[in-house]
Amino acid sequence: MRHNHLLEPIRCLLDIASQPLSEYELIQTLQSQGWLKSTEMADILSLYGVHFLVYNALYQLKPYYQNQPNTSLFISVLAIEVVVTQKSMPQERENNSSAEQALTRKDDIDQSELEDLATFYLNWDNLDDATQESVDALLDGFWTVYVEDDEYNHALTVLQVDNTDDYTTIKQQYRRLAMEYHPDRGGDAEVFQRVQQAFSVVQRRKNQRSKAR
Repeated sequence: MRHNHLLEPIRCLLDIASQPLSEYELIQTLQSQGWLKSTEMADILSLYGVHFLVYNALYQLKPYYQNQPNTSLFISVLAIEVVVTQKSMPQERENNSSAEQALTRKDDIDQSELEDLATFYLNWDNLDDATQESVDALLDGFWTVYVEDDEYNHALTVLQVDNTDDYTTIKQQYRRLAMEYHPDRGGDAEVFQRVQQAFSVVQRRKNQRSKAR
């Protein structure tokens, strides 16, 4: 496979990251370090090239992390991170913290990603043969669907629910987390904000589907 010069820089950034990185944050850091050139937001074709290089490197790195004990690489537009899980005895599992449960659920989502995404990003022809027209078609096609689904799945992870849970269940869980992390109740303001944002994604998805009916 063709060498991607971003493999080592991205691996180093992931290994030292103390929290998940968004694609935007990852690209900004790579640009500040000189690994990527700055790109005008209006230059869609160049932006696609940067996006492709980053995701090609990430999907090449997945097997590397899978070969590490209890480790996997979670890839999404909103959160890219190395997830390390500790295997626990059956009697200990009931005592797992909500954070540990969220990581386990996040890893499950990662394992269920569509295989065609990895196939797409590992095929260099999808970069070499890209044109303005083909990129526009991607934005109107599966890539846009992927981003929307990815954002929704990430929201479910933050809310610590499954994609099989109905809206009422998700809303109840949101209210519980909002009360738990509300700053006025001594909670974590940053987590509270993430919970708020996650539920807004769920609400937007629900409204979009209601309009489509």
